[in-house]
Amino acid sequence: MTTTTVQLATGLDSRYVTPLKVMLRSLVDHLDASSRIVLHVAHRSLTEAELAELAEIVDVRPVVLADSASRAIPTLPHFPPVPAARPIPAEFLPELERVIF
Repeated sequence: MTTTTVQLATGLDSRYVTPLKVMLRSLVDHLDASSRIVLHVAHRSLTEAELAELAEIVDVRPVVLADSASRAIPTLPHFPPVPAARPIPAEFLPELERVIF
């Protein structure tokens, strides 16, 4: 059986870990069993424990954002910069041809 790897990328801080876990659990439950999910997590302050919680569900590849990268992200007062990191996957994952953000 051929394994399909699904590359996902997200930017988040601690406030978004629980909703992300719910989404990932649903994704795992509904994908074909031969699918492998790799989650690239852009962050500045997640703890090892928070990353481990995500790693219980999928393969996690943390990417710590430099302050300079975070400052370049357009933000709104009620939305922090790291979760708004939509344009960043092309910069921190240049080796991937496709990634779902």
